[in-house]
Order: sequence, then C-alpha cells, then structure tokens
Amino acid sequence: AVVSTQSTGYRLTAHFEWDHLIYSHITARVPGEEEHYLINPYGLQYCEMTASSLIKVDIDGNIVDAGSTVLPMNKAGFKLNAALHSTGRMVVYHTHSHAGTAVSAMKCGLLNLCQEALIVRPVSYSKYQGLVPSVKEQEQLKEDLSPNSNVMILENHG
Repeated sequence: AVVSTQSTGYRLTAHFEWDHLIYSHITARVPGEEEHYLINPYGLQYCEMTASSLIKVDIDGNIVDAGSTVLPMNKAGFKLNAALHSTGRMVVYHTHSHAGTAVSAMKCGLLNLCQEALIVRPVSYSKYQGLVPSVKEQEQLKEDLSPNSNVMILENHG
C-alpha cells in the first residue's frame, strides 16, 4: 500500500509542479520493515514514477531491492532524507517548487500572509550546506527540525 501511495505522491507532486526535473526525492519508511526505505531512481521524472520503479534501501543507503529499472538512486538525496527519517519521520518530501525555492531565499522565511502559510506552521529552518551532507550536517538537520514541525525549509535551497 505504501508503495502505490508513494508512487502516486510522485505523480501528484509533478502535477502540481513541486518537482524539479529529476532533482527532488521522496522517501518513505516501509511499514513492518523499520530499517528499509523507498526512494525514486535517479533519472526518472516524477511523472514517470510507478510503484515497481521504487528502490528499497537500508538506513545507510545500501540497495536492498533495485526495483524495475537499472537506474541508480540519489545517494546524496537519501543521506539528507535519512537524517530526517532518524527523527521518526515516516515520509520525507524534498521538493523544489518555485514558491518554496523563492521563500527559502528570503531572509524573513515564510510569512503568515495567507491561510496556506498558517496551515503548515510551525516551520523549521536549516542552512543548506551542499549536495552531500556530512555527518555533522546531518546532525545539524536533525537538531534544526522541531518535533512539532511538519515542514523544514533549507535556506537558499527550497
């Protein structure tokens, strides 16, 4: 069930234009397999995602099941998401919507200017430190993510 829901999530993300070609990623913990996660293959656009194309990995990013494609996984993306999964999050969306990217570049962050901004509150912020987060950067991400927050904005990234 989580597999088909996650692949549908990719296609909905593409439909609403929250993706950025192949550079976004969604990861989800596999129910009943606490140390396994699903991630998209690196090279498929969100609109191309299917349940069978998802890659199953362990918490260290080692491939457990390659899915139906021969494409690799986004190792840097999984390292970033794994840090957030280690806080107990079941699903982590890393998107690059135009609006999210613009807000991430604003010093003031997300303002309470509309009901949508209020719905996602509280928002956590973390400084974007590059493509492949080091262990120190992963620890900083975990520290910056409030336990009450469902949204984290990476400053100057999205």
